[in-house]
Amino acid sequence: MNKKHEIKGFFSQYGYYIALNLIDKNKIDNLLSELEIIKKKNTLYYSQSEHNWRILKDDLDEFNLLKCSFENFTDILWERKLSYLGKEILQSKEINYYLKNLSNYDKFSIWQNMLFDKSTGTIDHIDSYYLDTNPMGELIACWIALEDINGEGGEFHIYPESHLNRDFKWKNLNHNEFINWSLKASSNYKKKSIRLKKGDVMFWHPMLIHGSSGQRLEGKSRKSLTAHYFPSNFLKGGKGSNDSKDSIEYKKSLLKQEKSYRDFNLPILSSKRKRDIFYFSLKGLSKYIFSLKNSPKKLMNRSRYKEYDNQK
Repeated sequence: MNKKHEIKGFFSQYGYYIALNLIDKNKIDNLLSELEIIKKKNTLYYSQSEHNWRILKDDLDEFNLLKCSFENFTDILWERKLSYLGKEILQSKEINYYLKNLSNYDKFSIWQNMLFDKSTGTIDHIDSYYLDTNPMGELIACWIALEDINGEGGEFHIYPESHLNRDFKWKNLNHNEFINWSLKASSNYKKKSIRLKKGDVMFWHPMLIHGSSGQRLEGKSRKSLTAHYFPSNFLKGGKGSNDSKDSIEYKKSLLKQEKSYRDFNLPILSSKRKRDIFYFSLKGLSKYIFSLKNSPKKLMNRSRYKEYDNQK
């Protein structure tokens, strides 16, 4: 069996694949050094765990760890160095190699990315409810360890083979109902804790049930990146979108979507998305200043689901 068949076969069977020592440690060190620099500034950032725009310096705990996740950190106009260093990892030839070998496609785009300093704790879920391709099932997510992760700073876990579950009732559920569905579905599979070393990367299927815990010991970090990639010849989806790729409407929508792709193959310093980055940053600044829809939602934060954790 050649390497590609081995990688794809494992991914198809279990719903995930771990590539050891994939990311250059010098790139990781450069990114983390820049993160420490911006912790001292009044940088405005968007938090995935809170779903609002916030001042980074105000969200540091007593151990100087960022308490919230940092979503789309490569798209912040005023932190260009952090953006560049993040793209060096997220758009690396090493990541690209595995995306191609885990799938049937050669060209990918980046949907979103997140930077974690401290584990926020994420409720168990499948990505397909929130984001996936349309037709569904072709999104590939990855988690990149920026340090050795032993669980003390929080633990990422998965339920191998759960991506094969053909109960699609979740498509029509509200969020609380979906969380209950995830609880019930995960009970049919064995939970696997993921311990990665610095530079290791785990890839997973959009319908694989996964989540993470909060810190187990105060002061311990869980420095990592996550990113979601999709084949560029697919529309973005979610909530079970399953339209025909052959329809005229689909092809028109695809042409429109291509204008704002985070194309994986673009040079890191490409100017193609400068306008999108500008509007993303401007929107964030406006929302923060005028408090427009800027209250925390904690949609996927484990702290909202104490009853759920008791059942687990």
